[in-house]
Amino acid sequence: MSGIKRLLICLFMIFEVLCEGSGMTEKHKVVLVGMAPLSSNLMSFVAGEVSTNLETSSRIEWQLAETDDPYTNLKHLKRLAVDGAVVVGLMSVPGELSFRRVVDPDARVAVLNVYPLMREDEKMSGPDYAWRIVKETTLLAAQLSGFSPCPFPLCVLHEVKTLSALDEKSRNLCPPCRMRLGLESEMSLPSDMGK
Repeated sequence: MSGIKRLLICLFMIFEVLCEGSGMTEKHKVVLVGMAPLSSNLMSFVAGEVSTNLETSSRIEWQLAETDDPYTNLKHLKRLAVDGAVVVGLMSVPGELSFRRVVDPDARVAVLNVYPLMREDEKMSGPDYAWRIVKETTLLAAQLSGFSPCPFPLCVLHEVKTLSALDEKSRNLCPPCRMRLGLESEMSLPSDMGK
């Protein structure tokens, strides 16, 4: 076996170990809850992308936030987390400048404040804004399903702290994370890799 093939196998194996988490053993439903005045087109887009990326079903519910407090809203969302579903509520709190994610992994519920995902010069209907919501929602849905963050900076499951880093990372899972999710059963090493 050539040195390059050995190196690739070793790198793949190391990355696979780094990415190990509990992983999804079954397909989970995702419930997206619009808690802010977000357009139905945006919600449908996010639901479709999350469903495609995590290869699961999703549905949209509408429940306006009763308060700007994400912890209170989190409590109201717990009733939707039934039959293996994970619930991500999307709310918008103007003036909140950090990524504000509140997560209850035991209840499989999270609230994402989408307001900080928009730059000052953007509109709420902009494509970058929509993709940021998709990336953050995908990350939360996967984590609520027991999936650990990915160390690969371009994977959608990689944790980021800035809008620039969020824009740079992919909106898709990296190959090792796709394999961990069981989404690429057809992906295997070429037959000559073991020689």
